[in-house]
Amino acid sequence: MNDNNITNEKITALYCRLSRDDELEGESNSITNQKKILLKYAEDNGFENCEFYVDDGISGTTFKRPDFQRMITDCEDKKIGAVIVKDMSRFGRNYLEVGYYTEIFFSENGIRFIAVNDGVDSSKESDDFTPFRNIINEWYAKDISKKIKSSLKSKGMSGKHISRCVYGYKPGKDKQDWIIDEPAAAIVRKIYEMFIDGQGVNSIAAHLQKQGILTPVEYAKSNGKYQTWDTFGHHSWCASTVSKILHQQEYVGDTVNFRTHKPSYKSKKQVKNSKEDYMIFPNTHPAIISREQFEVVQRLMETRKKVYADKTPDPLRGLIICADCGARLYLQRQFNRKYSHLDCYYCGTYKRSQDVCTNHRVLVSCINDILLNELRYITDMANNNLEEFTKLLQKNSEKTNNVNRTCLKKDKTACEKRIGEIDLMIKKLFEQSVHGGLSPERFSLLTADYENEQRELKNKLNDITKKLSELNEANESIDRFIAVAERYADFEVLTPELIISFVDKIIVHQMFIDEDGQKHQQIDIKFNYIGELEHNS
Repeated sequence: MNDNNITNEKITALYCRLSRDDELEGESNSITNQKKILLKYAEDNGFENCEFYVDDGISGTTFKRPDFQRMITDCEDKKIGAVIVKDMSRFGRNYLEVGYYTEIFFSENGIRFIAVNDGVDSSKESDDFTPFRNIINEWYAKDISKKIKSSLKSKGMSGKHISRCVYGYKPGKDKQDWIIDEPAAAIVRKIYEMFIDGQGVNSIAAHLQKQGILTPVEYAKSNGKYQTWDTFGHHSWCASTVSKILHQQEYVGDTVNFRTHKPSYKSKKQVKNSKEDYMIFPNTHPAIISREQFEVVQRLMETRKKVYADKTPDPLRGLIICADCGARLYLQRQFNRKYSHLDCYYCGTYKRSQDVCTNHRVLVSCINDILLNELRYITDMANNNLEEFTKLLQKNSEKTNNVNRTCLKKDKTACEKRIGEIDLMIKKLFEQSVHGGLSPERFSLLTADYENEQRELKNKLNDITKKLSELNEANESIDRFIAVAERYADFEVLTPELIISFVDKIIVHQMFIDEDGQKHQQIDIKFNYIGELEHNS
């Protein structure tokens, strides 16, 4: 009796699979070669009604493959009588799932399973080596994964791109080079401009959709390629897509590597890394967005997280700081907008506990008036009296930096001295331990405390060194501040962009009443790049 009589009434599934890693082994594993081998085997052994199921470019560690799942569905629907693969590694490289399908699923559904090159045939006596072969196939996948991971890490640490071009760029002659894709880059610039002008991500998405602008996925497909840049897979503009573009640091010309990682070589899920684990390499490709514009957007996104009942954000959110406790001041708006002139800021600490700090209450109108006057003075000087303004900034920078530099150098000396003292103390403790004057437990306890203190001091020393280095770049900071001031030659009202472009923070002191009954409240403005600006106007 022919063993294939039962299966000839049903489909004979000829399953082929190839991943990018398998391509390294050459032509032997190509889809074309697999098809030839399987078709010849089927013809030589009397299998009829053959149908190919093919997954090209998909890893064997996952079983969520389109044609594999189609084949399994056909098995469950009793359409398939036999499944034939070139070898066990083509079927999969996860020995637990391979074992489930070959030992349980196919058996329960009356399906014959054959792996041609490995001599596996479920209709014959079982091969005791098959489970070990499956484990070896999984080890191979694990080893390949390690090699790829190591190669990517080496590549990423050298500053090369390890991800595909983001929307707005395309590969150059060398695939490592990113060049600007102008049609898409124009949309990126438009998104940034609209956001800075005060529109939210939902509003921007709706505008782009209405204008018929292709989403990143649709744009990639229209150019004959498919990118996985838009991980959300939307075919209509949505807030999440716009938000991702607004957060993409690559648009200022930087390479950002190691944003995500896979928890296991078996998992296809991308897990986000903390920002501390990112590797950022500046100025590796042409910028679409200026660095200043990008920084403005990041700060604006912070201020717009809180939107009030009238759907307007607080442009000063996060910028106003209590002079005494260092907490943020929060906006308290009047319920009746007729009294909006009484909107004010309160200390966040005071709001939680009135015993810890005072209210530091200040009117919004007061802050706005001071800011408006300061910014008008700055922009007027930058555009009409640049030489005098530059001298003022240099004098101001020198005065501020000298004070800061003196304090930092003093702190640096103290840190270095204490680190040296701890080294000596640990050495003495070690000598006592060696000579029996100190128990191992006591030695471990004491050295642990000293080592923790020394670790904190070294971190502090690194911060001080970084700040001292920044002070030495004062002239560059002045140039950047002037460049910002020159962009705003004439303005009538405060806008979120204007505030974020200039202001680092606003420090509010508690109001006091002098002997004559006069109210006084000190408000210090710290500007981006230059800190506090003192002038006589």
